[in-house]
Amino acid sequence: MDSFKNGKLYINEAKRGRITVVRGWPDLRAWTRTRTTSWRCSRIAAEAATRCVDRAGHWQLLMRSKEVIRQHHAISPGMPIPFSLHADCASSRAMLAFTATFPPQVLARAAIFGQRRWHVLCLQARVPGADELLFHNPALAWMLASNWVFRDGRGSGDAMRNARRWVGKRQPEILSWMGFSGSRRLARIVREVEPQAVSVPAMLYLRNASWQSECMEALQHLQRLDASALRIATDPTLLSRVTPRFLQQLDVEPAGDAHRTRAWKLRELLEHETALTVQNAPLPRRIDTLAQMDECLHRFAHGADVHPPSRSRPPAATTLPIAPWPGTKHIQPIADTDALMLEGEQMQHCVADYWRRIVSGDIAVYRVLAPVRATLAVQRRHGEWQPMQIAGFDNAAIDRTAAAQIMQALRQRKSWPGEEIE
Repeated sequence: MDSFKNGKLYINEAKRGRITVVRGWPDLRAWTRTRTTSWRCSRIAAEAATRCVDRAGHWQLLMRSKEVIRQHHAISPGMPIPFSLHADCASSRAMLAFTATFPPQVLARAAIFGQRRWHVLCLQARVPGADELLFHNPALAWMLASNWVFRDGRGSGDAMRNARRWVGKRQPEILSWMGFSGSRRLARIVREVEPQAVSVPAMLYLRNASWQSECMEALQHLQRLDASALRIATDPTLLSRVTPRFLQQLDVEPAGDAHRTRAWKLRELLEHETALTVQNAPLPRRIDTLAQMDECLHRFAHGADVHPPSRSRPPAATTLPIAPWPGTKHIQPIADTDALMLEGEQMQHCVADYWRRIVSGDIAVYRVLAPVRATLAVQRRHGEWQPMQIAGFDNAAIDRTAAAQIMQALRQRKSWPGEEIE
């Protein structure tokens, strides 16, 4: 049960045997301890304390009040709330109290990002002038908050000291210090990157692309640099297989589940290019439109049962590592390779191609029967299990609300209405 006292948030992860203590604004600090390690400073562990800084997370905490929980679970006023739900209420109150220590504008500047919000909060607390850089170039300020990552680990202990030294310099100079090409054109491109698209892999791809003229030319002509556009334009392999017309259509495509998965689907299509050739349906040298890419994906998904020679089939009847959450009656962890192959065949997608990462324990897969039929994959990142992808039949997109319900039920091991957890 999480708690907040003396200006500190205590996050107790009993199942993992870890306790994290996070001090609120303005003297931000975080320490963590496990069963096998003593107290140590940890930026990654503190990230758990930032899950409510955005509007959606804040609303979810408010929805865990006792009154709402009684109404949702049909608990009469005279009956006690079960301990698991009571602990959920207490944790929500602690998180809201912790959030209240921050000025609203500080939280708002961190909430626009999807990752490393703790680093952005620390940047604002310890680096004068960071708020101005966050306003003019959010992606650059985000990278400055984690500057050691882009300097190959150098200066991790002096991250904020280095940030104070560089925050007031010209933006091309800051980029050059972090290994980018450091041109004015690149500074303008970085300024246009959408905050939700910012991540360490995406920015490292951008750093490599900053030294390649064809990538810079593509980036310069894109009006909207979201995650899909950024991924395609900064990967020479992907960029070489699409035309400028494809990028123009990608630039104006409405935001949504289909748009967010464009880069992933293009990469999947290229990985299966050999299989498409075997099916006598080879890919064009360069894909000209979004519709042409969708047609190729549809043709492959409904073609012969052919696997690329570069990918082997998983060994039969191999037990997979235990999934991070036990699941429910309608959300079932896939326990062996036979069930994994069956799921891929039933849902007409390539989840079985990831069997090596699943066997290694890097990815876990769940068979979802309700509220929608889907396949859910979660992956371990920075010691935390996070959703990787959830897809329906033939990789169809799943409604965001349904996807959020599935993850919430899985993480909290709560049942759907009228269902008992097995």
